[in-house]
Amino acid sequence: MGFEGIRTLARERLSEVQQLLNHIVLLEPEDAFTPHPAEVKILRGLFYVHLYGALEKSINEAVQNTLKLISSHNIPAKYYELSFGSIAARGKLQAFKTCKLKAYNNNAASIFAVMDSVEISNIDESQFSDALMNVWTNSILEVFHSLGIAGFGVEPRVRTTIDELVENRNKVAHGRESALVVGERHRSIVLREKFSIITTLIDSVITSLEGFYDSRAFLKNGQRAAYL
Repeated sequence: MGFEGIRTLARERLSEVQQLLNHIVLLEPEDAFTPHPAEVKILRGLFYVHLYGALEKSINEAVQNTLKLISSHNIPAKYYELSFGSIAARGKLQAFKTCKLKAYNNNAASIFAVMDSVEISNIDESQFSDALMNVWTNSILEVFHSLGIAGFGVEPRVRTTIDELVENRNKVAHGRESALVVGERHRSIVLREKFSIITTLIDSVITSLEGFYDSRAFLKNGQRAAYL
């Protein structure tokens, strides 16, 4: 799938969240004095679950799509940038992680050897699924760092929004707080701002991954033209 397809799927999920938010707006009292019904508070709490689901799925699909496209070229390991090494040599790193002490030297040497070999790297497109099971800000930054993508930053306001979204989703999903309790805290005008921030973030992540792939930034300069 191309990146435009990933964008389309993300927009479809976000459109569902938008419809829920629009419904909440219709149910909220217009004045500042009328108590908000329990139904409205519950829906506002469930909004966090719905928006988080769109975030997690969209980020996971974008990352998996990037790795799948890179893997489809069957590139020799020696052509990859060293900054992409933890992806290209993941199989060797996993073996090193689980090896016994007596196999330490051989496994350690194999990690460095593979990066200068013509061996085709077996890239697991789902290797970040566990890390992105809870899409905290640091989880996103960790993935970008592992891919070797420099310059992707998250502003403090965006970081706060992402982490608050994950926390509220977990509270509701794991029963630490009810949807009603979580939904008491913010009216729809605040939820709309959070929706806008997450929507912009998702688009930024997809655009950054698309640029990374299209420019073949995961390859050494001398090899990029051959894989365009």
